[in-house]
Amino acid sequence: MKQRNSFCYEQYTQHFQTTFNLSNQKQQSLERLLRYLCEVESIHYNDQIGSEVLIHYIRHHIDNDFQSISFRQAIKDIKAFYSLLIKDPHFKKTPKLDLSLLNSNLWKDLSAHYKGPRS
Repeated sequence: MKQRNSFCYEQYTQHFQTTFNLSNQKQQSLERLLRYLCEVESIHYNDQIGSEVLIHYIRHHIDNDFQSISFRQAIKDIKAFYSLLIKDPHFKKTPKLDLSLLNSNLWKDLSAHYKGPRS
């Protein structure tokens, strides 16, 4: 991990740990998503975290055939992180995110992106 991205990850992790009392499961979800945001998306500022970036987290795992976590866990990670964003006063601009089944365009887009397991 690059030094700047490592610093970003440590800053965000420390912030959420001191702001919220997280269960072990939520802590693991948060760590996975923060690593993705800092290492893959190179996010360094709160206002860079938009709904599209969170959807990219799912696409990232689709592209990696869900080797590290399942589809269900990716959704849980996003929901856990999103719930923290909503509660956190430091995030003034919380992205609008609809992961419900009613958001058919999102699910069509993600299913079109999925090419099936690679052999």
